[in-house]
Amino acid sequence: MHPSRTLVLLALLTLAVLAPPGVAAADGDYEQVVDLTFPLPEDARYHSGGYTYTNDYSFPRSRGAHGATDVMADAGTPVHAAVGGTVRIVTGMGCGGSWTGGLDSPPSWGYAAYVDGDDGRMYRYLHLGEDADPASGAYAPGITCGSRVERGEHLGYVGSSGNASASAPHLHFEIHDDDVTDPYGDPRINPYFSLRDAEARGDFPLVCEPSEEQPFCDVDGGAHAEDIRRLTEGEVVRGCGEGRFCPDRTVTRAESVTLIVRGWAIPKAPADGFDDVAASRWYAEYVGGAAEAGITEGCTEGAFCPERELTRGEMASLLARQLDLELDEEAAPAFDDLAQSPHAAAIGALAETGIARGYGDGTFRPTRDVTRAEMASFVQRALDW
Repeated sequence: MHPSRTLVLLALLTLAVLAPPGVAAADGDYEQVVDLTFPLPEDARYHSGGYTYTNDYSFPRSRGAHGATDVMADAGTPVHAAVGGTVRIVTGMGCGGSWTGGLDSPPSWGYAAYVDGDDGRMYRYLHLGEDADPASGAYAPGITCGSRVERGEHLGYVGSSGNASASAPHLHFEIHDDDVTDPYGDPRINPYFSLRDAEARGDFPLVCEPSEEQPFCDVDGGAHAEDIRRLTEGEVVRGCGEGRFCPDRTVTRAESVTLIVRGWAIPKAPADGFDDVAASRWYAEYVGGAAEAGITEGCTEGAFCPERELTRGEMASLLARQLDLELDEEAAPAFDDLAQSPHAAAIGALAETGIARGYGDGTFRPTRDVTRAEMASFVQRALDW
């Protein structure tokens, strides 16, 4: 590590030890893991200084606790959107409102982009670019207030603008969530644990050129590639970021009904019957439409559990209801591991149509979480049936 970075980190660690005790209890899980893409490319760790970060959320600052994670990296390292959403503020670029320090001059925290995430949270990327350079040099081309950015899309560049030290360029990364109150009274989530999780999963921005034959860099052939391509052309499925499909990522209950509603052009509707589906969530009207059509049910009375992962068995029942298949509860199980599964009849009906396929060992694995690639193939086969 560069000597200046070592000194900065040692100083921050010393300040953390001196932080005053007795903070309030948190309201909500402010250390929860958020599903996001690491905001710097994987190869950034191999640059001259690499990138480093610590759990510095509680480190004291002039306005209180830090409330963010500083990812130390070389100036000019590309910064990417951790979650897709809409850019609300781009400081120094003539948009974002006077409270950010004026329309044409950045505030004390320098050039920064604020993104309203599709998950209902706000993501803040601070200290982009350099004070001596024009604001446009801090951001990726085309980034402005109101811009739509996909997960993993290029936002800007690591820098030291504002009150950051020129000898220690870094990305100050914040996650704001109105449903959480941290021990310091702020509606924030500690990003450290989410960043660690993204690293462990290898979820980094991809730098590639998608082709016309395959729009996603991380789908390079295989059993599901053609189904993914066809559903993408039909605007039934979308990527998880710029040039990414994340084929091995699991599917949530909200995502599954979204594919059904899009695939069969089911009218969307308010999800009034579920207390845990806020109207502001991107999936709300998809859940409402699926419930109105009678193809999905809640996980408990009055709840839908939209973020809960979907199993292969649940997926089969969902598709069987959509296709209005006749279920034979007395039929022999279609696969060796369905004796105890409540979804056995649905899986059997789908197997007869050729929509559901098992593994080479004669199992279906109904309790295993379904992946995005698998779900794409199941839905495309159902649409073709």
